Amino acid sequence: MKLVNRLLGLTAAVLLLGSMTVPARAFDPGERPLIPVGVADGQTIRVVAWNTATNRQAKITVKFVDADGNVVFTSDQAIIAAGKIADFDLQRSTINNDSGRVQIRPVAILGDRSSAGLVHVTIEVFNIDDGKTTVLWDGPPAL
Repeated sequence: MKLVNRLLGLTAAVLLLGSMTVPARAFDPGERPLIPVGVADGQTIRVVAWNTATNRQAKITVKFVDADGNVVFTSDQAIIAAGKIADFDLQRSTINNDSGRVQIRPVAILGDRSSAGLVHVTIEVFNIDDGKTTVLWDGPPAL
């Protein structure tokens, strides 16, 4: 029963987050803003990018933006072979903010036009100590 209640709670949180609108802001071409999530002390936010193609590589960079629109981290560009995945992590402890919990919005940046429609992303927030996932969002079918 605890598992069912936990799954229902996670589902409700994901639905609530999914219904939020991204504030009006000009993004560069190729940027795909994802949903904002809260990350607390002792947690990591992970974006997983899966290249769904069977015969083409995809290029992607992920940046993490705080609630004020400041970029707190930008990854190196990953070149993902067909059918493979890459993950991009940001630990809460690396963000200069004393509030304990911060809102972070990942932004996926496609490396070129040939990567469009190939990349499926998910977002996970997990505890560093025990590895337990607290948020899991299965993103759009393909960026």
